[in-house]
Amino acid sequence: AVPGNRRKIWLPMIPLIIGIIYFVSFFVNPDGLLIVTFKIPEIVSFIFAAFMECLILTHLIPSNDNYGDFWNASSIGAGIIDKNGKIKYKSEQSVSVTAEQVIKAQKQAILLDDNVVLCSHAIHGGFCYWTKDISEINQLNRELSDSGDILTEENAMLDAENKLAEERIRIEQQNKLYDDIAKSVSPQLDKLSKLIDEPTQSESDFEQTMKYACILNSYIKRHSNILLLSHQNNRISSGELCLAISESLEYVRLYGIKANFDYQGESLSDGEYILLAYEVFEAALEAAIPGTDAVLVNLKISNDYIRLRIVMNSPAEILSQDFMAEKLSPLCGTLEVEQEQDTEYISLVLHSGGENI
Repeated sequence: AVPGNRRKIWLPMIPLIIGIIYFVSFFVNPDGLLIVTFKIPEIVSFIFAAFMECLILTHLIPSNDNYGDFWNASSIGAGIIDKNGKIKYKSEQSVSVTAEQVIKAQKQAILLDDNVVLCSHAIHGGFCYWTKDISEINQLNRELSDSGDILTEENAMLDAENKLAEERIRIEQQNKLYDDIAKSVSPQLDKLSKLIDEPTQSESDFEQTMKYACILNSYIKRHSNILLLSHQNNRISSGELCLAISESLEYVRLYGIKANFDYQGESLSDGEYILLAYEVFEAALEAAIPGTDAVLVNLKISNDYIRLRIVMNSPAEILSQDFMAEKLSPLCGTLEVEQEQDTEYISLVLHSGGENI
């Protein structure tokens, strides 16, 4: 009935002609090349299948009908619309869509609701559209989001714990440092506390006592400062020692003692060498007061050593020759104390191994 199909009506004759040629050859020459190459069962199977296929192609055997039933029975949510936007086929699983949505979905998938995505593609005479259920994907995303929130909270807790641990370590180190400072200046703190708790009755004696307290307080302040600097950096400037001795001698002058300070050189030295030199200076000073009326200090610093010389006139006490021997020995230091008549000579040499600044 269809003119286009009538033009292909000759197709079923091709396999029949092939079959006739084969069987004629078989009866004429049973041992021929064609007969030997292709066996009868093979030829019969081929001819039958080809003949049936040609009948289908020429529509002599009806096929591919009931498209609507096929779409309705399909488990997918899909449909076909024509160019005018009229739905031609639609499965039972398909959701209601508009032509505008289908056309727009060609370029980018459209989210119809939280769990359904619409896609489409242009075909001959219209558009084919289908939907995807993304509920499982959304569920996975929610689970991943929840997992991400949990991980974020855990990371925040770990960061907080790390910060607390760092802060705890910092406080412990700080407390240890303060304990070391308090321990190292405890003799001066005890003397200062005693001076404050037991003031003298005489105004002149009280003034002199406060001046001596200033000498002790200056040492406590400068010693603590050097100890803090050495805790922050292994090597500190020897200029800190010069400043410490200079400030102490200012209060020595205020106390009424003549004092002179001369220094040469500057380098970076280990903090323990700077501290030891200042401790020897303070010990000699406290031993000489009250009594001495003149103090001469000479400090020479190089990359290899720190040399401190102190000369005191009429000191109250002489510094012990083995003063701080337990600290001097590991640092390869030497301390010499000499006395001639009423003058005390103290010489301290520390091989510091400093560096240029």
